[in-house]
Amino acid sequence: MPDNAKGLNIKCSDWRDQKDFKVAPQQMQQMAKCMAADCVQSFETVGCRFTDANRLCYTDVGQGWCSQHVGHPQCNDLGVSVLAPPAGTSSWTPIEDVALFGSASGDAHYGCTCMKHCTYSSGSKKFRCATGYSKVGVSGSPADTPASIVNDEGKAEDCACFCGKGEEWYKS
Repeated sequence: MPDNAKGLNIKCSDWRDQKDFKVAPQQMQQMAKCMAADCVQSFETVGCRFTDANRLCYTDVGQGWCSQHVGHPQCNDLGVSVLAPPAGTSSWTPIEDVALFGSASGDAHYGCTCMKHCTYSSGSKKFRCATGYSKVGVSGSPADTPASIVNDEGKAEDCACFCGKGEEWYKS
């Protein structure tokens, strides 16, 4: 795979390249931003069918290269169903098991969840969502118990994502 096809969106590149984050909250918050960017890309024409080894979406060049080289070992294929309609069913989901960088035991993991077609205000704990919104990913995040969901058709191309575990969740 050529180097110019291995690109990720800037939020995911920041997560991948900042493995020196020593503090778990920084890692989880950056991953939440990454998941939100990948979620939004999954609605776009380019989609998020092909990912790297970490399951992060390649950008346009990588999606195109992988579609011409299906089965290449650097092209993790999530399948046609993750593409936006009419090609697929928009079944993209966030990463549900992420290892913390630098964990001593190697057992420190967290997960992510996203509200598709929504934004989130942490102050009011309200989601603003377009018709057809859905929650995908792990349980336990603020998406499980929203204070309210306000209808807002302007949020059809947005995603509110959270990464964390237990009582510790960080939003995109």
